[in-house]
Amino acid sequence: MLINNIRYSTITTVSRLVSGFFLIFILARLLTLSAFGILTYSIVFANLLVLIIEYGYELKLSKDTARNLNDIGILTWRAVKVKLLLLIFVIIILFILGIFSYPDPTTYKIIFILCISSVFNSFAKHFLIPYRSVDRFDVEAKYVFINNILLFWVVALIAYSSRNITAIALGFLCVKIIYSTLTVRKFISDFGFKFDTVNLFDELKQTFPYAVHIAVGALYLNIDTIILRAFVSNSEIGIYQAGMRAMAATTIGLGILNSVLIPKLSSLVDKSKDQLIELSTKFNLVAFILGVLIAFIVNIFSNELIYLVYGEKFSTLSNYVIYFSIIIFLRYFGVVYGALLTISDKQKIRTYGVLFTLLFIIVVDLFVIPTYELYGALYTLIASHIILNTIYFYFAYKEYRTSFFNIAYVK
Repeated sequence: MLINNIRYSTITTVSRLVSGFFLIFILARLLTLSAFGILTYSIVFANLLVLIIEYGYELKLSKDTARNLNDIGILTWRAVKVKLLLLIFVIIILFILGIFSYPDPTTYKIIFILCISSVFNSFAKHFLIPYRSVDRFDVEAKYVFINNILLFWVVALIAYSSRNITAIALGFLCVKIIYSTLTVRKFISDFGFKFDTVNLFDELKQTFPYAVHIAVGALYLNIDTIILRAFVSNSEIGIYQAGMRAMAATTIGLGILNSVLIPKLSSLVDKSKDQLIELSTKFNLVAFILGVLIAFIVNIFSNELIYLVYGEKFSTLSNYVIYFSIIIFLRYFGVVYGALLTISDKQKIRTYGVLFTLLFIIVVDLFVIPTYELYGALYTLIASHIILNTIYFYFAYKEYRTSFFNIAYVK
């Protein structure tokens, strides 16, 4: 069953690679460097704003439904009520931004469209989370595959025919509406419609540590882009985002590991500590080897990969490859330790860790980016990953008294 789950999770993640990276690579080739910078900045801004309604449920709901299989419908719809409440705050923020046309009229228009698109995407993903808990990774794989393939072709065709970023943003929105409609219908047919009374304050309070962790996790990979825009051109934002998107593509394996790790390890917490340590060690060694190999390949073939993927106009990206590769390795190194804190009811520690690193990034970026620009943002990201991994490792070791590098567990 675990092998099948990994297989389906791989299909899900690879299909996300199609829309999350290959589509970006096409857009990078079709759009001007400045237009690409505006579009990718708007995507980052919209995704960060919609974290308000995400509220950490990708972690929380996955964990809760794995431990309460008979209450999947109730738990999922209860979370929907909270997300609908939080949507009000997103709308208010968009309204305020519109009054001031922030950051400028053109960019605001793209942000608005992409933000609504991200809202639909959030609800679509929400109704697929519980299928992991009942070992139906095939359901998530199917719907995510449909969404990403449809998104790829619709947006690519719009970009090819128009080269217009507003039309491209509308293409994103149309596909996400279809995606959310399909997933909601599927969930209702399998688990029903089970709205019940919910204490919103208690629910918000219980989920807050997960919300902070997810929000901070997203912010510390993207807040530098928001800060950078005040000091560099749209073209330089385009270069930086090209690097970030490539890094996201090379760390796509983290999504596979996390989607399988958390439900599986959660089920072992109260059953067998030895089995949990054995499985975690195997995953940890795989993650470490993947991180080293990918970082090595990216460095050796950096110029060829940049030219192949993005084209000659992105040639200056080669100046930053070594820094992105270090971050790639560090992200693979920390994935298992972070998951162990989540499933061991140490989410608060994980939350405090990522919160501290976010504050570190914001403070340091404000000092180094004005002088070192893109280099400064990358220096700060590397330092923050080292700090965060150290925190994860220390508390995971303290909890289980192992480094999870014992090769005796590998059979």
